Amino acid sequence: MSFYILCIPFFVVSAIHIATCFFPTNKLSKVTKVLAMPLLALAVVFAKDGKNMLYLVCALIAGCLGDYFLLRPVSKKNFLRGVFAFFIGHAFYLLILIPRSQFWLLPPWCVVIIVLVYSFAVFMIYNMLHKPKGLRGFAAVVYAFMLLLINFTCISSILTVLFDTGSLVTVTPATWFIVGGNLLFLLSDSLLSVTMFKDDFKFSRVYVMTTYLAAQFFLVLGLVG
Repeated sequence: MSFYILCIPFFVVSAIHIATCFFPTNKLSKVTKVLAMPLLALAVVFAKDGKNMLYLVCALIAGCLGDYFLLRPVSKKNFLRGVFAFFIGHAFYLLILIPRSQFWLLPPWCVVIIVLVYSFAVFMIYNMLHKPKGLRGFAAVVYAFMLLLINFTCISSILTVLFDTGSLVTVTPATWFIVGGNLLFLLSDSLLSVTMFKDDFKFSRVYVMTTYLAAQFFLVLGLVG
C-alpha cells in the first residue's frame, strides 16, 4: 500500500488540528495535536519497507511526548520536558541520517566553514531571544545545536554528491524531502522560540503547527524507504 494512503489519517487529524489553531486552545486542539505523531508512526509501521522503522517510530513517539508537554499553557518544567523529548526524537533521526550523510568525504575546509556558520547562527539566535538564562537557556542552545547537526547531515549528503559529480542531478528525491523537512523544523522551532522567549503573535499556533507537521511528514517520507 502507498505510504501516502497510509498517511491519510495523519493528514485528516493534522488538517483538523490546524483549523482549531485559528481559535483559542480547546480540547479538540489538544487531542489532535497529541494524536498526529502516533498516526504518522502507524503509517511507518504498516509501510512495506521497514528498514528504518524502529528508529522512525521512536523519533515520532518522542515527538508525541514533546507535543504533550508543550500543550498550552506551558510551565517551565513542561518546557524542559518537551525540549528533552524532541531532543531524543532528533537523536533517533540522527541514527539514520549520519550513515547516509558521508560527511567524512567532505573537504576539511568545508566542514570548518559550516561549523563556524552554525556557531555564529546559535550565537545570534541566543541573543535574539534576549539571552535566556538558567536551564531554559541551556536547553534552547543545546536543542539548537541538535537541529543544526541534523541540518549538517542533510547538507553533507548533498555536498558530497556535488563535489563528486559537479552536479546535483543525481541527488535523490528522498534527500530533498529530508532537507525540506529539516528546514521546516528550523522554521517551526524558530517561530516557537519567539512565542516562548519573546512575544506571542497573531496566528502563531497556525504557523508553528503547520510547519511542524509538514516537517515531520517530509522527514519521515525521506527516511521511510
